[in-house]
Amino acid sequence: MFFGVLAVIFTNPEFLLPAAALLAWALASELVFRQRTQRISETLQVSHTVSQPTVRPEQPIDATTAVHLSESVNTPVTVHSNYPAHAIHISGTSEQDLPAGSTDLTLTTEVYFPFAGKYTIGPATVSVSDAYGLFETTITSTDTATVTVDPDEPTDLHVGQAGEQFAVTFGEHGSGNTGPGMVPAGMRAYTPGDPASRINWKATARLDDVYVREFEIETVRPLAILLDTRAPPATTPENDPVEYRRHIGTALVADAASHGDPVGLYTIDNHDVEASQRLSAAPEQYLKLRDRLYTPSQREDTDETDPTTGVRTTPLDIGVAADRLRTDESAFGAQLTPFLRGTASQTRQIEGDPLVQTARTYLKRHGQDVRVAIITGDQHRAELYDTAKLAGQLSPEVLVFITPAVLFEADDITAIDDLYSRYAAFERFRTRLDRLDNVTAFEVAPGAKLQAVITDGVTHAQQ
Repeated sequence: MFFGVLAVIFTNPEFLLPAAALLAWALASELVFRQRTQRISETLQVSHTVSQPTVRPEQPIDATTAVHLSESVNTPVTVHSNYPAHAIHISGTSEQDLPAGSTDLTLTTEVYFPFAGKYTIGPATVSVSDAYGLFETTITSTDTATVTVDPDEPTDLHVGQAGEQFAVTFGEHGSGNTGPGMVPAGMRAYTPGDPASRINWKATARLDDVYVREFEIETVRPLAILLDTRAPPATTPENDPVEYRRHIGTALVADAASHGDPVGLYTIDNHDVEASQRLSAAPEQYLKLRDRLYTPSQREDTDETDPTTGVRTTPLDIGVAADRLRTDESAFGAQLTPFLRGTASQTRQIEGDPLVQTARTYLKRHGQDVRVAIITGDQHRAELYDTAKLAGQLSPEVLVFITPAVLFEADDITAIDDLYSRYAAFERFRTRLDRLDNVTAFEVAPGAKLQAVITDGVTHAQQ
């Protein structure tokens, strides 16, 4: 460029020769670089392995990224393993340069995941540049490794009331009636017609009379889970209230599966709700809900616009159309119904307060025997109060799990008084919820942070 400008200024074509030479060199260098990177891309082999594919929260694993080239290259190559954001680094490296003249590189990193979930390591990326730093490109591999973190109560998870830890359960499933079942309820004297398989032979031999075992009939207790994912961005997974809520939801689904209870999940964000079409005890329902809870992600905009008409179709439109077609017995309806049948869940836009609107829309569809779990934060207290009150009117048992914002903020030792007063205000709000009919409210928070706030606040007040 410089020599080209001189040629114009001095009207001397001789200055064009160096410019042409430089341009030719740059073009040749680019061509060589392209050919080299193409060769690397074609022969690059990347693999990810983990020491344990299934672990518990906070259990360390070794993750290895192995890179192989069919021939050595004399150009800078950097390998990036690309771990998910929720992976907590312990030791090792996830980024390293391939030594000059080498064809192999192995990166081993020790990491752990603080919460239950399904996490993907990779795909790795390889950055290639030329020796002069003029050209650079990135090659993305395809291989990945998946780590499944099964739910386990984190060591610092606190679920309780007023700082006191509680063991939370929905209670036993017994109906109080006896008959065929799995829960032992005692013994009684044999009556004609009782099956021989129910005779308690040890008791019969000991008591000189025939006795049979009685079992309590277990009841099915449907569960609707309302999971609120609205929260300010967190700096780390340990400070992310949504991760704590997700863990509670995962534990509730696992408990429902262990009892064979029908369950549905309603995930709420700022704009819409992803709702289970029905409460179901089918094995695939538990797996789908587990995957939804295990794999938190930003949902892409699924709205579609017809390029010919400009009409925007939303999942809500599709759901409404499907509902209408269920009662359409015409030939036209029979043709369209298979195309509009939903999957296990639908995403519907919500106007107004998302949490209370979700409860009003979906809980009223269920019977009076459906239990409700509301998992949310305390940023929208008026909305949460209205939701809990409505749920208590529609359900015989409502558990509310709340992540107090004050216990998930960055530590500030200069604001102990403020932290304690804000926690005290939250506790008063939680108590209000707890007084509602059929409602029990719990706090969910990092245990160490909660105890520090309570202890320091009380100590500071006594000084």
